[in-house]
Amino acid sequence: MQGIPPVSQGQSSGNIPIQAPAGISLALGEVVRGEVLNILPDAVSMRVKKEIVLAKADIPLEQGKSYLFRVESIINNQAKLKVIQTLTQEAEATNNTILKALESMKGAQLPHDQIIAFKRMLEQMPESVWGRLPKLFALQKIFKNIDSLSEGNLKESLHSSGGYFETKLRALIAGLGEAETLPKGEEVDEIIQNDLKGNLLKLKESLQDTEILDLLKAGGAKAEAFSEATDKLLQHIEQQQFTSKMNTAFQTFIPFVWQGLKEGNLTFEESYRAHEGEMEHSCVITLDLENAGRLVTQVQLFSDRLHLRFVTENPKLTTLLEENKPLLEKQLSDVGLTCNSLVITQEKTINFENFISPFELDIEV
Repeated sequence: MQGIPPVSQGQSSGNIPIQAPAGISLALGEVVRGEVLNILPDAVSMRVKKEIVLAKADIPLEQGKSYLFRVESIINNQAKLKVIQTLTQEAEATNNTILKALESMKGAQLPHDQIIAFKRMLEQMPESVWGRLPKLFALQKIFKNIDSLSEGNLKESLHSSGGYFETKLRALIAGLGEAETLPKGEEVDEIIQNDLKGNLLKLKESLQDTEILDLLKAGGAKAEAFSEATDKLLQHIEQQQFTSKMNTAFQTFIPFVWQGLKEGNLTFEESYRAHEGEMEHSCVITLDLENAGRLVTQVQLFSDRLHLRFVTENPKLTTLLEENKPLLEKQLSDVGLTCNSLVITQEKTINFENFISPFELDIEV
């Protein structure tokens, strides 16, 4: 965030527990502004979202100053905020612009059923349109069904999800900068063809053509609905990009179509354990399934030791997982992984926010 000074020297950016009143609404990963009103003997009072909150800060905050915080965790009515930046008067205008941009993007994130609806619109396009809009073929190729998921096409889908679009273009230009030549048209076309955002931008351009719109209407397609769906999917990608920039963590969605899935999220973390001198990898998978309810899978891999935990809402799903534990353990063993622990528990109601932490990579499916 250019124009906003960092936290001053000697100030840690640790977590600050706060007691949130009933009137304040906070979301995991949200960036909020807080103004320090008073320094008390064992607490700090701050104004956050027009509400007064009490915080137990173990880092030095200054009375009268404002800070930019990110919500790191939420449990019941308690939240932990992390200091991102110290704000000055000069930075307030920039900060307000950023927060307004975040506010304007609320609702831009599409639920899974609307993403599926967009793919169905593609499939229902009349043949006369396919010949005039070759980008539809590339879009159809980018969207894959979940049953085709593999290690190879998962990586390919992440790369083509739209989150890297501008980065790929910048890399192309930077690579040609030393030679002082402009990018070749076919090189740019290749990036666009293999990227969801690039295809959607080209499609949006084509949908401004009245001849194309007339062709869609003549073929029985709902031109206005398709154009609106294209804009919404673009806004969805840009919301993911903007959130990634604000949270300094990559967030995107995988263009896989999974019938029966309401919402899904994969969160990855890579951390270093200094005591053991090795890396630890963690993953939290949250799925909201139409017939089976909510399911959380927590995966932790440290060295060659694997720990798994499944949390379900549905008794039938719990039983099914218990019955198939030996099969899962064998499949893991066949690929060279030893499962040190495999725990299956059931909760009446699952709150995904209690399981998801602000890790390094956050992927929507």
